[in-house]
Amino acid sequence: MDTSAPLADRPSPAERSWDGVPWPTDDELEDEVAWARLLDLGAASHPDEAFSADDVLPDAPAAPLDATRASASDLDAILGHLELIAAERHRLAAEEGRLIAAVLRDAAADPTPWVGPDPTLDLLWSDPRGRTAAAVRRDRVDLAQRAAAAEMAVRLHLSEQTIRTRATHVEALRERCPRLWDEFAAGRTSERHAVEAARLATSLPDDETAWSAFDDGVAETATRLTPTKFTVAARALRERVHAESIDVRHRRAARDRGVWMTPELDGMASLNALLPAERARSIMTRLDRAARHLAAASDEERTLAQLRADVLADLVTTPTPDAAAVDPPTALAPRNDSGPQFDATPRHTAAPTDPPAPAPA
Repeated sequence: MDTSAPLADRPSPAERSWDGVPWPTDDELEDEVAWARLLDLGAASHPDEAFSADDVLPDAPAAPLDATRASASDLDAILGHLELIAAERHRLAAEEGRLIAAVLRDAAADPTPWVGPDPTLDLLWSDPRGRTAAAVRRDRVDLAQRAAAAEMAVRLHLSEQTIRTRATHVEALRERCPRLWDEFAAGRTSERHAVEAARLATSLPDDETAWSAFDDGVAETATRLTPTKFTVAARALRERVHAESIDVRHRRAARDRGVWMTPELDGMASLNALLPAERARSIMTRLDRAARHLAAASDEERTLAQLRADVLADLVTTPTPDAAAVDPPTALAPRNDSGPQFDATPRHTAAPTDPPAPAPA
């Protein structure tokens, strides 16, 4: 039997030529031999089997928001995790919209699960209200979609209008902006980007060339611009690819002009007006000019925003001295179907007194 040379006769440790790692020392070799004997006798377990993560893992990293303690690697991991969370949130929003649209689409294709069997298939059937079979089937489709929307609204704690709006946005994106829809479904762009793109795409005419050009532009910018900047860029792109002239579109859009009031908290309200841009700019210029004129007074303490609001209130509510003997303002001839024009010269704009407390609702 071969015998190994005494440990004392071995050469001194030297680095291995292929990786530069030193040879084990005599003490290290003796420890390995002792471990091997103990393993053979079953008196000890292998070091790997006795490994415990608590023995080698460092202390818990600093709190995510503690910038003084968190290391660069901790911050990078936290920020990377935030990116993953955001992408997953976007992906789930797209999936939710896809399922909502699918349920409504299936309800229209097969109303039976929602409204029961089709009575028009019975040869002996006659409608007590005198409707034709086609009219009854249309009503069944409408009722099925309403039932599906109501069911999803209850389950998701949303309004039925929100359910229908989300389905409309999804259908518009999948039909007119497939590239952007793919980005949204993959979580690479947000729901705000997708909603704005769907709204603008819906306003385009039925022209696949315009759809494709718009889709290419928004798909490229949606993944790198914030929602606000994306909205500006998408609107400009929509103007370029729209097949109709601005005059035709303006005349059609002017039919939707109107004024709305929205109640706010603490006895306040918001007054919103949809007007042709030219007239809105003219109104704002007049309000701003009057507000700045009043702000030049040495004893004026109101802000420009407050002054503009007071000027507007005076223009539309303060009667002239001879208002009792004067008929209401007469509308001038409409201009480009933009609505009537009125003389809105401010008479006076004094600082308002403290308003009385609103009556309880």
